[in-house]
Amino acid sequence: MVTDLNITSNNIFSSFPKYNLETAENSVKRSLPKDNFEQTKPRSKKKKILFGSTIASIILTAGIAGLILAKGLHGKYKLNLIKTKLTQEMQKHEALEIKTLPQKIKYTWNKAVKKLIEIMQGASNFTAIKDRTADKAFRSNKVTGTFAQKSSEFFKKITDKTLGKKYNKAEVSLKDLSSLLKQYKITEIENSADLTKQIKIGNEKKALGEWLEILKTKTNLMENIYDQSFSLGGRKARDIERTKLLSDLPSKIDERFFKSIKNIFKKENYKTYATEELSKPARDILKQEIESSRDKATKVLDEILTVLKGLNGEQIISDKSYKEYNKLAKKITNGLNNAANLEIGDYFLKQAEIKLGSSATDILSILFPIGASAYAIGKGDNKDEKISAILTTCIPIIGTFAAFVYGTTKMLSGARNLMFSLVSGGVLSLIGEFSDKMYKKYKKAGSIENVVKDEYQKIWTGLETQIQKFEEPQKK
Repeated sequence: MVTDLNITSNNIFSSFPKYNLETAENSVKRSLPKDNFEQTKPRSKKKKILFGSTIASIILTAGIAGLILAKGLHGKYKLNLIKTKLTQEMQKHEALEIKTLPQKIKYTWNKAVKKLIEIMQGASNFTAIKDRTADKAFRSNKVTGTFAQKSSEFFKKITDKTLGKKYNKAEVSLKDLSSLLKQYKITEIENSADLTKQIKIGNEKKALGEWLEILKTKTNLMENIYDQSFSLGGRKARDIERTKLLSDLPSKIDERFFKSIKNIFKKENYKTYATEELSKPARDILKQEIESSRDKATKVLDEILTVLKGLNGEQIISDKSYKEYNKLAKKITNGLNNAANLEIGDYFLKQAEIKLGSSATDILSILFPIGASAYAIGKGDNKDEKISAILTTCIPIIGTFAAFVYGTTKMLSGARNLMFSLVSGGVLSLIGEFSDKMYKKYKKAGSIENVVKDEYQKIWTGLETQIQKFEEPQKK
């Protein structure tokens, strides 16, 4: 066995650690300066974990930024509304002639915000180009074409379910109101009140029996309008119409960006979000149809309430019952408004993006964090380090990306979706770090019972110190 090594600073092998020879290590210590020797030491576990956390943070930040760029900005219809309002404000200022400093500041601010919105919307065209290019590539092969088709069906199913939940809230309230009017409250009045009594509601005077018949008729009408337009069957019929109206959207995108190489670099093509602009005619047709049905339904949650309020004024319907009717009517109105606005806005845009092939690229985006996580696990030297990597790095990364994709399918706007994703990732990171800490303690202590005792002792020690500090002033 070699017991001594004559290593000098000129020896090219002197910087390599001699893992199997204790004497070699001692020789290295003697022949190298202290600073150089410290560099030859293997990384401590603490430094490895710190390095892993840094890598995870970089991957997470870069990945989220990349995903946002790849997916574009959501809530674009809301941006359009803001832009329209800003334009109106600017035109108002121009018409009045800008004179004062506050007017100039407000005008300049509105102009800058409007320009920023236009840039944001224009940047979203990279989403359309990316989705359309990827979809063409997928459709060129039977296997990948099936993947693209199944991806679209999967995302559509989720977005349909989200929209359905919105409409279901209004439907539940509608059924409750209908049930009260038909099965209990009105029947009770019919059996106990004088149906020939003349009652004036608004400008009309009718017998109580006639007003009750009007209530029944309007309740049936309200149910019919909902069933035709907003029930599952009504939405499916409109979905078929939407699919037909969007059938030529891919060819319109091709015409704008891929007709010639010059089109991709045309500045004019990026002034608005192409998917939104080119699908607008289809959206307007459906918007008119949805809003018309909604207005009819809500006009009938108003005529019914007018009759009920009149009967309440005549003390035929108690205050408690009227409040119950009024509460349900408001739920129906608010539910229909929320659902209709979602269908007209973010839901429609999502269907347009799915038509262009966004679903496949959304699913593939999750492969990035999976790959990064696999790399982090692979860097572990042993089982314990690999478990630490899973808990502190992999789960937060995958969880954040999964939350972002989930938020997209739920049609959250860009800002809300980003916040939701980052908060989800932060919570998962805290949980992962705590779990890793507990796992290490368990390994060291040998049992969960010892870990619990240790944590309890720490908590109690901290509380005891605080109690003593609190009691000391009182003793004085």
